[in-house]
Amino acid sequence: MRCAGIALLAVLWVTTGSALASPAGLVWRVEGAENHVYLAGSMHMLPPRAYPLPPPYERAYEATEWLVLEADQAALQRPQARDALLAAARYDAGDLRSHVGEELYRRTRAVARDQGLSMRRLDGYRPWFVAMAIEMQSYRAAGFRPDLGLDGHFHERALADARPVQPLQAIDAHLAIVTDMPASLSRDQLAITLDSADELAQAPADIYAYWRNGDAAGLAASVAEQADAYPALYDRLIYDRNEAWLPTVERLLARSGNALVLVGAVHLVGPRGLVERLRASGHTVTRVE
Repeated sequence: MRCAGIALLAVLWVTTGSALASPAGLVWRVEGAENHVYLAGSMHMLPPRAYPLPPPYERAYEATEWLVLEADQAALQRPQARDALLAAARYDAGDLRSHVGEELYRRTRAVARDQGLSMRRLDGYRPWFVAMAIEMQSYRAAGFRPDLGLDGHFHERALADARPVQPLQAIDAHLAIVTDMPASLSRDQLAITLDSADELAQAPADIYAYWRNGDAAGLAASVAEQADAYPALYDRLIYDRNEAWLPTVERLLARSGNALVLVGAVHLVGPRGLVERLRASGHTVTRVE
């Protein structure tokens, strides 16, 4: 099974894992010379029942002085970001069918119909955007809301508490993950969504339990399975970004004061996740319970 966690542009896949007895979340603490950096796994859309959050998230927030997010949340909410995303998503010439071929288009049309989406509205858009629309529709239907995602939640809290907030990536680089995606990877992103069409209705509840219960091992295994099938796509969406973020996290460890780094949960787990990459660099990383 495959599910998505979305922060406007990131569509990331996981499968159902084993459930733990109590809400655990996905939070780790990295030891610096004179401080701690907390790594917290985010879901970019959540249902109302997600709150209150698992205790490790609250402990990490209370133990830190500033917040680090994947992207500038204020910039993401501006019309310019939305307009740039939509402009890049539209084809300059032709439509989805002419670019992906009849078979993939036929499958897309069937899944879109099942999700209550109009192909008339989607026909002019690139595969990555259509995949995102299908994924987001399944989450909305299950009661998940972007305004309840962890990024926005902690961003608002940090502003209210007068805490500094910084992004890991500039907004242009963040959007470029999909807006500059090669056509072959864009097709892969649509194909992986269509391959799991039968699971879309159940996926939101499964991934929510996965995140809430803190099943890092199950998440890592499922990400590895998908990454093996679509390695170039996963390099672009996850692993290349991890490597780009590592120097920033290590600079945070050299500063005074504690920081909370909040990123999509899939960026933290597995041998190429931030947790293991920091351990490989000699840092002590422990799970926050």
